[in-house]
Amino acid sequence: MKTRPSGTRQQLAAVLDRQQAERRRIARVLHDEVGPTLSAIGFQLDALRFDLPELAPRTGELQQSLEEAMGRVRALSQELGLSPVERAGLHLALEHLIDSQRSRFAGQVKLLWRTSARLPAQTAIAFYDVAELALDNVALHSSASRIKVTLSGSRRVTMEIRDNGCGFDLVQAGRNGLGLLRMAEAARRGGATFLVESV
Repeated sequence: MKTRPSGTRQQLAAVLDRQQAERRRIARVLHDEVGPTLSAIGFQLDALRFDLPELAPRTGELQQSLEEAMGRVRALSQELGLSPVERAGLHLALEHLIDSQRSRFAGQVKLLWRTSARLPAQTAIAFYDVAELALDNVALHSSASRIKVTLSGSRRVTMEIRDNGCGFDLVQAGRNGLGLLRMAEAARRGGATFLVESV
């Protein structure tokens, strides 16, 4: 498979760095600014309900809506600030990813976990990122009916993602496919080797 020039890989790495920095910035704004502002509004509603008891039913409805909004803000802040692997570990993160994939993929999706090894954090995050990109690509482009994600090995852990889809031209995909380039870059960042086979 032909690879893109190193300049393209560096450009992609810079884009990914900027995206991650922006996600963390937004998470901080939600946590440090939006969350406290919503809490302050809640305190004002409490005071209003105390001062004007006749408004209690209406302020109660507003507070319920506010609590729901605060819950969504907290969840979004956590989602943007940490990767699923950092929050739950690789095994649970992959299980959740595959569960969500089943809701949008008509075929069968399996996770086979055959390792007890503990991966370094960056490698685990890389495995998750590659799996997320690969599953999206399979669901969108392959017409597959089966996807299997297998983690195996002890000292050397391998993640294999296999599907029974239509396949693709590796040379053409290497020239034009951003998905493969992003997977390769994610693997490189985690100290992993990325290999692709298609028939």
